[in-house]
Amino acid sequence: MTVLVLVLVYGAALGWLFDQYKQLNDERLKQADQFTERNKQLNEKELSLEKRELIVSQRETLADQREENLAAEATAIEQKERGNIRDLARLQQEEAALSRRAQQKRAEQDIERLMSEFSALGINLSERPNCSDVEEVRRYRSARAKYSEIVSIAEANGLGHKYQTFILENDPPGITPDCRND
Repeated sequence: MTVLVLVLVYGAALGWLFDQYKQLNDERLKQADQFTERNKQLNEKELSLEKRELIVSQRETLADQREENLAAEATAIEQKERGNIRDLARLQQEEAALSRRAQQKRAEQDIERLMSEFSALGINLSERPNCSDVEEVRRYRSARAKYSEIVSIAEANGLGHKYQTFILENDPPGITPDCRND
């Protein structure tokens, strides 16, 4: 009986030990599964983080490229603007030169017209008309006014040298009356 009691006590102890072993093994497997699951989640998070880092890196690269492109475009625009400013300055100079030439051309035309009108009057400014000839005095005064206008236009437009001969040949004597009393 003692052997039987011993076998029963040892059997019960072995059963209890087996149950404990089984529980420990189940706990160990459960913890191993949890560990595997956590590793899997960490790996997924690492992959997700790596993907995000890759996306951020790609976006940074794209942003850098855009920035470089914008800088290049800005440089090109600045160069074009400088070229446009130079072109505008050149065009303004040409316009001013053309304007001066056009003004000189108009002045030359006015002078030529006045010279023709002066010549048509048939008056020599060096010879004063007789005061009794009213028509001759009127033509003399008109010729003198046209001569003064020709001189003024020529000087104002830098054309004095071109019409120097006409101006010198028709220069009236100093301050004198418009007519003479014979």
